[in-house]
Amino acid sequence: MSPTFTLPAMAEGERYWLPINGQERDGCFAQAAAQRPGPHGWLAGEGGLIANLRVWENCLLPLSYFGQPPQPADETRFAELLALLDIPEHEHSSFAGLPVASLNARQKRLVCALRTLMAQPAWVFVESEWLSRLNETDAERLEQAFSKHSPASAWLVLGHAQPNPIWRCQTTQTGPDHAAA
Repeated sequence: MSPTFTLPAMAEGERYWLPINGQERDGCFAQAAAQRPGPHGWLAGEGGLIANLRVWENCLLPLSYFGQPPQPADETRFAELLALLDIPEHEHSSFAGLPVASLNARQKRLVCALRTLMAQPAWVFVESEWLSRLNETDAERLEQAFSKHSPASAWLVLGHAQPNPIWRCQTTQTGPDHAAA
């Protein structure tokens, strides 16, 4: 099922929220991917990580998908991002080596953000449930990390849970045969 509306053309750094779910959500993500080529990040409401891989492997995998083989600088960037998320330096190696299946829900959300930030995406696709499950401290840290490391990424947040104002998402109006405004 394709969406009954057209996404607006989005410029670098813009963030939109559409209160839709289900198949319409999938259609919007597909429209957005076609609109702007390049790496895409995904912040899935239920995780979206590969359970049998370690944290570091989950964060490197998108780089391979988008034709960017991992580089030595990626390890430096990964460590910087871990520090921004307030993971103590002496825990970086152990955290990076944890199997995703052993993580709690909060840690999985942080790894989703790390994976997205590592990809330096043109788009960040977000299920609003992911945002709504963040505590205020994590939301502030992640917003700072995205603003610093991925300021040109366009964001498309979909779902009925309205994003916290910290994410600076513009609300759009949708409906049958209406363009998102």
